[in-house]
Amino acid sequence: MAEEQRKQSDASTREPAWLAEVRGEWNAEPLARSWQHPLLTAVAVVVCLMLARALHLKEGYWSAISTIVVMQPGVKLTLGASRDRFLGTAVGALMGWLAAVIWHGNVVVFGLAVAVSLTVCSVLGLKNAIQLAGATICVVALVPAAGPAWRMALDRFVAVSFGIVIAVAVSVLVHHCLKLCK
Repeated sequence: MAEEQRKQSDASTREPAWLAEVRGEWNAEPLARSWQHPLLTAVAVVVCLMLARALHLKEGYWSAISTIVVMQPGVKLTLGASRDRFLGTAVGALMGWLAAVIWHGNVVVFGLAVAVSLTVCSVLGLKNAIQLAGATICVVALVPAAGPAWRMALDRFVAVSFGIVIAVAVSVLVHHCLKLCK
């Protein structure tokens, strides 16, 4: 009887299983490491913006956005996200340019351009690039531009690619330096 009361007492003082699981996830990454990725991302985006401004890169804010989007906790993950962002932007910029050239306000043409680009990404196995291609088409075809559609598409592609290059460079450099310091 005393053993049963002890088990009931232990069960009533234990935390629920779901809370223990959540707490275990929180404790899985030590506090000392939890700041590294955000700090690395902040450094990369500052470097990116400084270089974009120094190079007078048109719409450099897209470079910064791309840097933030592709930065991951590891080099391999950053490279994968960079590939997806690069290819999705390339497909979307091309299709956005074509849609803008033949669109003339026709929503059906725009919809077809979206469908074609998303299908291209899907067929090529670029599942993570699908949304990026669609978003790029929207920006290139729908945002009013003070120039030809090809220029808007090229500016977007260059800005995004620049952000990707900076993110990869910072990620590789910092992770390499950290590896040497160990």
